[in-house]
Amino acid sequence: MDNRSKNFLTIPAAPFRGMELSLRAVGMLGRLYALSDGGMTDYELCAACRLNIEDVYEVTGELSHAGYLTRRGSCFSLRKEDEVDGKQAV
Repeated sequence: MDNRSKNFLTIPAAPFRGMELSLRAVGMLGRLYALSDGGMTDYELCAACRLNIEDVYEVTGELSHAGYLTRRGSCFSLRKEDEVDGKQAV
């Protein structure tokens, strides 16, 4: 079995093609897809995205408003494709 196949992710293209998200939001979304299994806390996002806490809250607010992110307890987690209203993976 080739181990290189484990280094690739399948993620929806729609958030990356849309022009409504800022570059920071797209970057955070990419990090969440790559690093998050069950969600990340605000401080984990600070470290992963190299942003301060105020910027993390601004960007997570943007992603939440766009429908890609939700807060579950103390963690921010990606919404499943079937939970995102009007958004489809391409």
